[in-house]
Amino acid sequence: MSDARCQIRPAGAGDAEAVAGLTAGLAQSFAFSRARFGRNYPALLARDGACLLLAVNGHERLGHLMGSGHLTFYASGPVAWAGEVFVLSQYRGRGVGRALMRTGGRRWWA
Repeated sequence: MSDARCQIRPAGAGDAEAVAGLTAGLAQSFAFSRARFGRNYPALLARDGACLLLAVNGHERLGHLMGSGHLTFYASGPVAWAGEVFVLSQYRGRGVGRALMRTGGRRWWA
């Protein structure tokens, strides 16, 4: 990372409000619904193959990555998809998104 200091960690149940705030900032093609988010968040955390990571600096959440992975025959192993990557505007261009992608990829190939 260049100059943003952050730690990448899995999101948990206690991060719902922070992730909702980040997700609301991402929503552009669809109206963000806090009620739908509240129903979907625990299901995503419990889903096999799902990955929800947070970039944090102390108590501040800088961004998130939501993805999924599964095994394939054609790739002879796992593949992963990043469905959402969001970084707060003041941290963009500072390596936070790159750190999220790198950590998310290692989750499936470790």
